[in-house]
Amino acid sequence: MLETNSEATKPVTDGVILKIPGVIEGKMFGYMGYKVNGKMFALLCGNGIAVKLPKERVASLLERSDAKPFEPKEGNVWKEWVLIEPADPNKLANEEALYLESVEYVTP
Repeated sequence: MLETNSEATKPVTDGVILKIPGVIEGKMFGYMGYKVNGKMFALLCGNGIAVKLPKERVASLLERSDAKPFEPKEGNVWKEWVLIEPADPNKLANEEALYLESVEYVTP
């Protein structure tokens, strides 16, 4: 199971994500995360963040060196989620466009 402790990432992502209109904190399966209109779109996992996006977009993001499939439990890959896990968690502050894209995806 992926790490649910997100002490390193939460302050960084809070500073960006909680500024998006309508976004609030939430929890799902033990992971802290963010939701909009009652729908989770991002989950904090250790030093990274998993975001919900269309399968095609997830596939393109997996070409990044800091991205991998979101597999919260071994053998259970969530197809519309991708885990972004940079070497430096502070770089998650630069992913605002990705967070906005995820919000738009869950609130068509």
